[in-house]
Amino acid sequence: MAVVKLWRCMIVGALLMCLALDQSKLVDCNLKVSDAPIGGFFNAGQKKKLKDVESKLENSVLKSKVEMLGEALRKHVNSLKKSKKVELVFLVDASASVGEGNFASELKFVQKLLADFTVSVNDTRVSVITFASKGQVIRHVDHITFPSAANHKCVLLHHELPTIHYMGGGTYTLGAVLEAQSVLAHARPDAHQAVFLITDGFSNGGDPLPAAKQLKQSGVTVFTFGIRNGNTRELYEMASLPAEEHSYILDSFGEFAALVRRALHQDLKAGLYLPLPDAKPCDRLCANRTNCCDDLATCSCGTDTGHYGCVCPPGYYGSGLAGTCKPCPTGTYSEGSVPGDLSLCLPCPDANHITPITATRQSQCLCKKGFVAQGDKCQVISCRKLSPPVNGYFVKSSCGNVLNAACGVRCHVGYRLSGSSIRLCQENGTWSGEDAECVVKTCSPPPTPLNGDMNCSSPDLVVDTECKFSCEQGHLLVGSRTRSCLPVSRWDGLKTICKPLHCPPLPKLNHGLITPGECTTTKQLYGTQCNVSCLDGFALRGPRTRNCGGKAGTWSGRNSINKCVDVTPPVLKCPSDITISNDLNEDYATVSWTVPNSTDNSGHASSLRSEPSVLPPLKIKVGITTIKYTATDASKNKAQCNFTIKVEDREPPEVDHCEAPPPFLSGTEITQLSWDPPLFHDNSGQPVKVTRVPDTDMFPYGDTEVLYVATDEWSNNSTCVFNVTVEENVCQEPSDPIHGHSNCTLHPDSLHCILTCQEGYAFAVQPRDFFCTYDETGSVLTPDKDVDPFPDCSVTVLPNTITQDSIITLDGEETLCQDPGFLSQLEAHMKAHIVKKLSEICGNGDLVCQVGDMKAACDQILSSLEEKSNSVARRRRRQINNSRETSLNVSTDMATTDSATNFTEDSRNSTHIQVPTTESNTNNLTNSINVNFQLIGQVREDIVGDPTTFLQSGMHRIKEGLDRATKNSLTGEVGPHRKKLRIRHYKALKDPHIVCQQGTVYKRNTCVKCPIGTAHNITSGLCESCGFGRFQPLEGQTSCELCPPGTSTRRIHAKNIQECRPLCPPGCFGRKRRPTLEIPGLKPCTTCEVGSYQTLQGQTKCLSCPSNTTTRRRGAKGANDCKALCQPDTVSYTGLNPCLPCPEGYQQPLPGRRVCYGSHNELLRVNECFSSPCLNDGLCQPLGRQYFVCDCAPGFAGNLCEIVLDSCDSAPCLHGGSCLRDGLNYK
Repeated sequence: MAVVKLWRCMIVGALLMCLALDQSKLVDCNLKVSDAPIGGFFNAGQKKKLKDVESKLENSVLKSKVEMLGEALRKHVNSLKKSKKVELVFLVDASASVGEGNFASELKFVQKLLADFTVSVNDTRVSVITFASKGQVIRHVDHITFPSAANHKCVLLHHELPTIHYMGGGTYTLGAVLEAQSVLAHARPDAHQAVFLITDGFSNGGDPLPAAKQLKQSGVTVFTFGIRNGNTRELYEMASLPAEEHSYILDSFGEFAALVRRALHQDLKAGLYLPLPDAKPCDRLCANRTNCCDDLATCSCGTDTGHYGCVCPPGYYGSGLAGTCKPCPTGTYSEGSVPGDLSLCLPCPDANHITPITATRQSQCLCKKGFVAQGDKCQVISCRKLSPPVNGYFVKSSCGNVLNAACGVRCHVGYRLSGSSIRLCQENGTWSGEDAECVVKTCSPPPTPLNGDMNCSSPDLVVDTECKFSCEQGHLLVGSRTRSCLPVSRWDGLKTICKPLHCPPLPKLNHGLITPGECTTTKQLYGTQCNVSCLDGFALRGPRTRNCGGKAGTWSGRNSINKCVDVTPPVLKCPSDITISNDLNEDYATVSWTVPNSTDNSGHASSLRSEPSVLPPLKIKVGITTIKYTATDASKNKAQCNFTIKVEDREPPEVDHCEAPPPFLSGTEITQLSWDPPLFHDNSGQPVKVTRVPDTDMFPYGDTEVLYVATDEWSNNSTCVFNVTVEENVCQEPSDPIHGHSNCTLHPDSLHCILTCQEGYAFAVQPRDFFCTYDETGSVLTPDKDVDPFPDCSVTVLPNTITQDSIITLDGEETLCQDPGFLSQLEAHMKAHIVKKLSEICGNGDLVCQVGDMKAACDQILSSLEEKSNSVARRRRRQINNSRETSLNVSTDMATTDSATNFTEDSRNSTHIQVPTTESNTNNLTNSINVNFQLIGQVREDIVGDPTTFLQSGMHRIKEGLDRATKNSLTGEVGPHRKKLRIRHYKALKDPHIVCQQGTVYKRNTCVKCPIGTAHNITSGLCESCGFGRFQPLEGQTSCELCPPGTSTRRIHAKNIQECRPLCPPGCFGRKRRPTLEIPGLKPCTTCEVGSYQTLQGQTKCLSCPSNTTTRRRGAKGANDCKALCQPDTVSYTGLNPCLPCPEGYQQPLPGRRVCYGSHNELLRVNECFSSPCLNDGLCQPLGRQYFVCDCAPGFAGNLCEIVLDSCDSAPCLHGGSCLRDGLNYK
């Protein structure tokens, strides 16, 4: 039978191949009746006799072509159905070449092919795609891309397939295959995937073969269905292999349904029913068309049949319609998956089985009491009859099968027992243990190795037979040399082979060479010699040659290791020695240098550290510091270099206080004196050596220069020089003023001096007499010597000018002052009138007369009627000055021509001035106009005699002349209109004033220049002393000179620039000699004490630091120099912030300290190790107070142990091993 099936496959394959190659008749193919026993087999309706040529099979098979193809299709469909999960894609040709009728045959073919598949979301998923021309590839059904529980066979057959309609057009097979690829991209990965292509075979729009090939390569099974007058070759090549079993070519589309009917023709089983959430689909099952299903039944879809039905629950039977669900009787059970009659209740396998009501499975079938289940049957409890095994026997001659019967089994000699040697008949009717079997004890012959030999101890290879193996010379035995036949009839050990001997490639040598090069790349034959050497700078450890030999193909010297060891230290060069001066005001210098760069022949970076552990830039104390660098490579080779940094203290000590003591009073010529010495401090913080010259405390009368010299450790020095003055306890005569004399009278207890000036000189500031008194003890009571007791005498200058302030009052009409330009016109006209009168008065005499500034103002007065009624009038005054906003620009014609001004004398001897007006009545004059002006007279240069007399007599004549003029009858007219003004009177204000030139003051009929040290204040007319920061070396000046920037004077009245002394810089203050004066702080200066600061220059005191803060040293220049004291148990180099905690075991109970104390009061000064600078468990070792060095733990390097060493840098792995870091180690 198997041979017949084989020939069937061969016949189908031959036929399909022939059809694919040629659409002609079978006789046109190479396969002919004479060539094979199946020639012409597929001609429908003909019968042929098949004979198996080789086996001479006599039986024959009569088949039609459709039957044969149907059998092949059935096989593959059954294969698909074996997989629970199946993805089916149908590609249906809807082109014009197919036609609408054939298209319906294609859909019917699809429907019949799906008849035997369970279509549901968990079983078979279906996609139906129709295709015609491009753009007409339509996915009508797609349960694969969009899976859902609602996608079942009923929906497919009743709702989805009926909606597919014929299109017509081209045959775009490629597009259909590509669409199938897109659909199957969403397939379940564990599902069996298949594509069914149904077409007439003529495709256009592109070659579909590559796309079909991609589907097949992705595991998709491709079936093609066509008609023989189509492109059968294309369909054949698109189908899965073997193509003759996956490509089906029929005579017409009508045979498609017949093919499926023959392939799948079988009784339609009920299959599974899928419960539906909605019962409406089942409403068509009864005449009422509503509530058709029984209350216990569920509307379901037959996933195999594709029909809707009412399904009773498990344990029940019936059609499922209303009132038909009944429980299965005892002895039966129902799984309830399909509707049916009583036959749905399946009987239990044995009549002696019983079941509970509504049993749902066979496992609920139980044997009645007294019976035992024997498979599906119930039998009386007994055991089956046993027979002894072949080549074996029972211990007793027979063996019963009643309950509790025992049977012993043994094997004959040469056999071993397999199974149980004793069996018992148990209560459940079964024998205990396993069936026994006697097996011969032998082993199969082991293979003899090629190029080797085998020798066995027993030729029959029974148990315990031992076989020994050996190899020819030059070969290596691999496997077991001896193998024994075990009682289990198997050989122990491993299969034995003889392998030709080679030595493995030698591992490459780091930093070395192995020659020839093949020694490290390929296996080497016996006798090969390899030479080993190292690169320059590396030393070889191990043998210099290696020879391939030994019994197993090993290299000589296998117990020794080749390694190239780095024996060359790194290359390291330190910078040149450095000499540098200290930073300003500090005991250190900030030094920078280039850290040396080390190189090593290994190519790996070497670790670099310095001693002490430092990094530039660094603050290095004054002195010589040696820095040593050490470079260490991975092989522990070291290179060292060092250089020195010499920090020179080139800064002299600073003078904190240097000021002469006040004069000493003594009654003896030689006096022992003492005073507070000057203060010095050095930037190093160390005490300085101070010497004094003269080195004595005995001083005579007068001034003695005292020199202090402060020298530091580096021989830098600074000096303080001042005079020590010793005076007698009597008053000293003052010095004469410049250009003057002091006339002094000495009394028993005082000295009285009167000052006078030389001829041609005078005091611009009247001096006071000088008094000096002293008491019985000799204490002198004198004026403050910080201010000169006398002014100096200065040159006198004769005056040549006199002035007289005057006023003329006029009366006019009330409306005059309402004209904004009237007063300015009046001022001009009056000045011209007075100038004319002065020229008449002064003429060509000794005095030159002028008129100074003139100002006119209106005053409103009471009229005669208002005076009679004693009513109150309103008074208005208008001030006109050079800055008034409204003014009248009078033209030159108005100011100078006769038509503008006309002064005449009328018959009433009154003076009038005509002004612009429309009225001519002058009887009611209610405005008073005051014209203020100054008369100026100057003596001519050629005058002989006292000019003061000429000035005074001349001014007297001027006043008398003006007074007479106002009393004469004068009239004047202003502008084109005529308005009369009447002069009331002329009046001189105060006495005449002699005027001195700027820089001089009038004293006793003469002008005196302001003396040096003063300046003329033009406003007050006084000589005023130059203020602080100013001086004047010349007489007769109107201002004082400013001292150069950064300087000022100790007193007022400074006479030259030498009195400008430098201001005390920030961080210092100058002594304030007179508390009541705002004197700036000048040199000599005193530095601010510790705990104070001063940010400004020229100050007389320092500012205190905030509470709980202080400064490092004197001379602090800002509040940021004030640092907080270190708290208890913390210390620093200065006792100020920033602070470091005392090490463990040490303490400091007080604030602001620099040392810690141990438990036994041992002292520990602060050092760099207090800050724990060493990392990674490095141990800090202090080197003095400033420096330290870190002793690093294994695996770390660097100044601060910050570098993690790479344990693989030294290439520790041998034989070509790769080194991997494992923490601080390697593996």
